Amino acid sequence: DGLLIDRVYANYYLSHEDNLKNYTISHVGYDNEDFAVGVRKSDNQLVQKINTAFETLRKDGTLSKISQKWFGED
Repeated sequence: DGLLIDRVYANYYLSHEDNLKNYTISHVGYDNEDFAVGVRKSDNQLVQKINTAFETLRKDGTLSKISQKWFGED
């Protein structure tokens, strides 16, 4: 059996496992992780507001702080 998941989720999952000897970790080099927010295709104003909000959170360090708090890494 195998599973391809991101490092943050893998760390969380493994932190709740009792026997880590059952797992082999392979680093495959996917450095970036994209995400999406679903909106109506025609709602350009909402898309722009969401994109602006995420960019503001990224620039001021808020996204990094949230990632550190909840996932232990950025």
